[in-house]
Amino acid sequence: MGGQVLEITSKSQWTDGHRNTMHPVIVDFSAAWCGPCKAIAPHFEQWSQKYTGLAFWKVDVDQQQGIASEAGVRAMPTFQIFRQGKKVEEVRGADVKSLLALLEKYNAIGGPFSGQGRTLAGDTTGGASQPASSLGVQHKDGSGTAEGFDAAKPSTSVQIRLPTGTKLTGTFNPSQTVADLRRFLAKQAPSLGQSYTMTSSFPPRPLLDDMQSLEQAGVVNSVVNLGRLAVDPVPAALLPHKGDKLNLSTGRRRYLRVTCAQAVDGCILDNSSSPVSVLENSEDRGLDFGEETFYEGPGPAAELVVSLLLGATLVYLPITLAVIGKKIWLKYKFTNRRVMVINTSPLFGNVIEIGYDKVKEVRSTNRAFGLWGDMVVFLKDGSKLEMTGVDRVKEMQEHVERFIV
Repeated sequence: MGGQVLEITSKSQWTDGHRNTMHPVIVDFSAAWCGPCKAIAPHFEQWSQKYTGLAFWKVDVDQQQGIASEAGVRAMPTFQIFRQGKKVEEVRGADVKSLLALLEKYNAIGGPFSGQGRTLAGDTTGGASQPASSLGVQHKDGSGTAEGFDAAKPSTSVQIRLPTGTKLTGTFNPSQTVADLRRFLAKQAPSLGQSYTMTSSFPPRPLLDDMQSLEQAGVVNSVVNLGRLAVDPVPAALLPHKGDKLNLSTGRRRYLRVTCAQAVDGCILDNSSSPVSVLENSEDRGLDFGEETFYEGPGPAAELVVSLLLGATLVYLPITLAVIGKKIWLKYKFTNRRVMVINTSPLFGNVIEIGYDKVKEVRSTNRAFGLWGDMVVFLKDGSKLEMTGVDRVKEMQEHVERFIV
């Protein structure tokens, strides 16, 4: 199976996929023993690279009988078009002409993939993806093999969807890491720089640990979505290249730390087993990729306890449920470079990252005698980020204000 087609391996993946995919989906219901299925499979792979306005899925009817039954599949192969989780059209058999007509029709409807963001309240906001011009160039769909790939070991395909809608497919070993994924991106789409986030698709989870294997990250034979950071990218000239030895050096950049994972071709660290080297000078703020975490965690436990007590009454029950959900899925992170809101909910998972150079003002309000509180971060472009149930809220406000220019 090629990297452009997503194989559905569970009912939860099927359900979450329809919830999170905003463009039309074409599903190939097939079986390993089906001759016509095998004959049309290469065409389906090629179409997935050409018709980028659709998502291409594949379901083995023998392994996923429940999904096939729910979809009303009676013959193999069967191709179904879904929009917003609802089946809208179907083609039975390996009818290339009919399938091409469907692909042309729904590719025009879907257009290039564009993401949507969600506020903490769950409201959908358009424009999470950036136009191609903001990324430097328009990339073309492509594929390649990751650096360090070992053909003698098990392999996997990972499809990477750029904010422009471009799809890149890489062949990796499952034991390779998120850092290898970043290196692959640096070569395939160099104009991205480092100003992006990576999120798995089903369920959506931010990929924050560069040392985590692809298997541990849950992206084997899966899709990774890229988003834009709210900070500027590191100039390409500052990225280390293969063979570079990184020492403390002077310059007009304050605390620029570059990891090997973000290097163009990997790097060699001088006299250090750490994966990080520092270029240091205190004259300017500059860009800080060597961030230090000041606070990271979910909402305060005291808020949950109070909400559980109040939840004994029906009036406060919805608030209690919301606090429980926030405790499970939501996490705040404050560093010396940015504030992050990490939502790992299977339905609305995303990561919001705001660099302090974008912040104009911070306001906060205490709750429960100062045990926790709410915070609003006002940005220079007029937008704002609202955070509820922030632990040590006044301390967090003072921390952010230290870095506001």
